[in-house]
Amino acid sequence: MPVDDRARILAHHGDDFGKVDFDNAEGQAIATVWATPTGDGWTLHITEHGAPLALARRQPPACAS
Repeated sequence: MPVDDRARILAHHGDDFGKVDFDNAEGQAIATVWATPTGDGWTLHITEHGAPLALARRQPPACAS
């Protein structure tokens, strides 16, 4: 994330950013996800609502030099 974006988000959102509920086809929330700043990065928080979630983490592609 560009430094200016991080500064703008922290200035307007304090301790957390972007709480989002993810719903199933029936309109029931399956998870709530949000981020909090930590040092020079972010911690992603996930609260499950019901059945356990399987999480897959994808690394960004390496930059070509």
